[in-house]
Amino acid sequence: MIAFIKSNMLLAVGLVLLVFGFVAFKVFFLPSDAASPALTATVTDVTSTPTSQNLLAVLVNLRSIQLDNTLFSSPAFISLTNFGVDIAQEPAGRDNPFVPYMGISPIATNPTASSTLLRVPSSEGATGTTGSASTTKTTGGGKK
Repeated sequence: MIAFIKSNMLLAVGLVLLVFGFVAFKVFFLPSDAASPALTATVTDVTSTPTSQNLLAVLVNLRSIQLDNTLFSSPAFISLTNFGVDIAQEPAGRDNPFVPYMGISPIATNPTASSTLLRVPSSEGATGTTGSASTTKTTGGGKK
C-alpha cells in the first residue's frame, strides 16, 4: 500500500485536495438540514422571571425616594472649601503637526562635502542664526 502511494504521490495529493474541497464546500456554502439552535431560540417573556420581577420592584422603590435639599443650605456644606487648581490655558501648537518644519532642511544636497551648514537670517538681519523660513546655504570650505 505504501509503495502504491509513493509511486502515485500526485494522485494521492489530488485525491486529498478533492476531499478537502468537497468538505469545505459542504460546510461553508450548502445550507444545513437542521437549523442552528442559536438562530431558532425562542424569546421568553422577560417580565415573567423572578429575577426581573425583583428588579422591577427595586426600581419602583427607587422612584419613591425623596432627597432632602436642605443639606446644600446647611452651614457645614457652605463652609466646605474647594482645593481645586485652575489650569492655565496653553497654546494649542501647530495647525498640522505633520507638515515639515520651515527653516531646517533635513536633506544634505552635497553628500561629499565635509559639512553642510544652513544659515538662516534672524529678525535683526544678522546671518548665521537659525529660526526663519528663508535660507542661505553654505557647503564645505566656506564657499557661498
